[in-house]
Amino acid sequence: MNSKSDDISGGAAVEYNPEDDVPANEAERVMRMNEEKLFEFPDVSGVGVGQNAVGEEAIVVYLKHASAASNLPKSIDGIDVVTEVTGEIDAY
Repeated sequence: MNSKSDDISGGAAVEYNPEDDVPANEAERVMRMNEEKLFEFPDVSGVGVGQNAVGEEAIVVYLKHASAASNLPKSIDGIDVVTEVTGEIDAY
């Protein structure tokens, strides 16, 4: 696909449909399935996907206080859970 004629997009915009949103990897799939449960733990201010200390996919749980880390599971469905203390997160 080196020439302009090889472009199959047709230049048209594609409408975003969140129901078509497919998890990018296993960690994201597991995080999405457990997001509500993670927010039930005290002092959890956010969740996301990142890496553990050795560079493997992990679920990242953002905490208001470091002491809350001891309440969380170490892994969920084989995916490591890592924590990051961010304090309170305010959306603007």
